[in-house]
Order: sequence, then C-alpha cells, then structure tokens
Amino acid sequence: MFKMLIVDDESTERECIRYLIQSADLPLELREAESASTALELLKTWPADILFTDIRMPASSGLDLAKRAAELLPGIKTIIFSSYAEFEYARTAMTLGAVSYILKPVVPKELEATITDVIHLLNEEQDLRLLQDTQQSYMVQYALHGCINGTLPAGVSPEIIRLLNEFRQVVLLDFPLHFLEKTTPYFTRNSGARCSWIWRP
Repeated sequence: MFKMLIVDDESTERECIRYLIQSADLPLELREAESASTALELLKTWPADILFTDIRMPASSGLDLAKRAAELLPGIKTIIFSSYAEFEYARTAMTLGAVSYILKPVVPKELEATITDVIHLLNEEQDLRLLQDTQQSYMVQYALHGCINGTLPAGVSPEIIRLLNEFRQVVLLDFPLHFLEKTTPYFTRNSGARCSWIWRP
C-alpha cells in the first residue's frame, strides 16, 4: 500500500480530501499536515509516495513544499490543488515535477482518476525497480562466478565492478548434490557440504 500526505492549512479541506479518497476505496495510507514545515518534518520519518498539497499556505507555499519534498524524496509524486486557476501556477508546478494540478472545488471523479493514475505510475516504477534489481543480482552472481573461476569477461559494467569491490569475504560451498535443484532443504540442514574461505584484503 502506498502512502499519501495531504497538506492544507484548512482542516475542512484536508478532511474533504480524506473522505473522498476513503469513499473511492483507494489503496492508500493517509496522513495530514497543516503546513509545509510540518509536512517536511513528517516526510523525514514517514516517506510518503504521494504528496497532495495546496498551493497557498501561510509561511511557505505548496510549490516550495513540492520542491523541498522532491529533494528529500526524489521518487515522490506531487499533486497540486488550488482555487487559483492561473496558468503560471500550473506551469510552475509542472516544472517542479508535479504529476497533476487539480482545481478547487475538487471533483470526486477527477480526484479518483488522478490518484488512480499516480498509483499505476508508482506500481510501474516499482515493477521496473524489481526487474532491475533482479537483473543486477544475476549479473553480480555471474561476475562472482567468473572471478572465482578466472573467466570474468571483459566489458563488465563499472556498476557491477563497484558491487564486486564491496565483497570482503567469499564462502565456497562444495555440495555433493545438485544444489540448485534442492536449494532450501540442503542449505538449511546439514548437507555434508565442504566449506572453503577466501578472504579479500
């Protein structure tokens, strides 16, 4: 479940947004903040995925909040909402990385559609990161195998080399059985494996 922070200096506005989101049964964990400073402090300990903020607030604007939130959490998706329809606000919001700009009074269906689109975007990014992490894990395993056997090919990416340089200790296990076919039971119990240690300085 993704996290969404609602920021507005008016409690009635925050309550309205919360009600509309809960009524739409959107899969979000919600929290609220009444100012940009409060929101930034909360984001340090509760990293939200979506920032839903008003533009005009005392002390610091929603645009300033969006900029600072993006510096703190580069992957955060910001939705700006305001009763001010000037193009300049929308353009500034988009240059700061906002994914959408919604005008007050908020139309429930528009709000639901906008947040649903952002959730889909977050899911796609999450799936891509998972795929990239899996591919990188395979590449590191392949490179480690090459290092051990002296068959590391030329042209290995600098990122893989950097990850290899983080290893300080390697354990070699010699299994009498086919380890990849029976991984869990033979790895977690006594399998008669012979263990060798290779230390890196």
